[in-house]
Amino acid sequence: MDKYQWRQIRRARTIEDKAFVLLGDDWGGNPSPPGGNVTIRTKGREQGVEHVFSWQSNDGFELGIGYSDQWLVHLGRREAAWLWWAITLRALSTWFGLRRWLWYQLLTRRVQATQQNRDRQENAKTSFPQ
Repeated sequence: MDKYQWRQIRRARTIEDKAFVLLGDDWGGNPSPPGGNVTIRTKGREQGVEHVFSWQSNDGFELGIGYSDQWLVHLGRREAAWLWWAITLRALSTWFGLRRWLWYQLLTRRVQATQQNRDRQENAKTSFPQ
């Protein structure tokens, strides 16, 4: 909470006004819904590329996904909620990556066992002349 928001709370006349200021977020000097206008920026795989995820309080809720200079998609509240559930279910179904890691560990053991069997067979052929 910044100085501007504290001033707004002190100036509020009623408890309802104080709660409105305290619960909301300040965006450009104006009250906005809680959790609105939040931006997460991440570096992309390509050098110099920045991915942007921005929650905006435009008519309730929107999620914008894109780059710092271009939006790829805007999702409404329902689509964003569906996307969240899809990502969560995907993470749960793969045990947050543990399932994949374990499968590759087992695959490595199988490949090594196969290689050892081939080496044994090759050694058996060369050790006994026919």
